[in-house]
Amino acid sequence: MTSAGVNALMLATQLVAGADARVVAVTPLWPKLVEIPKILGATMETVALTYGPDGWTLDLERRLTRVHAC
Repeated sequence: MTSAGVNALMLATQLVAGADARVVAVTPLWPKLVEIPKILGATMETVALTYGPDGWTLDLERRLTRVHAC
């Protein structure tokens, strides 16, 4: 039990991401979720969803290209 939702998110992130972690988040999302890994010293990367005729989609090909380029 925590005193607030953001405290719970911080604790959960500490369980899975340390100072040398690389965290990838799909956006749009709540801005605090981007900042928490940074506070813990992790490298944060975001990948944006795109909206088109078929609704929201995640371009996995673009994502994989960015991973291999790093």
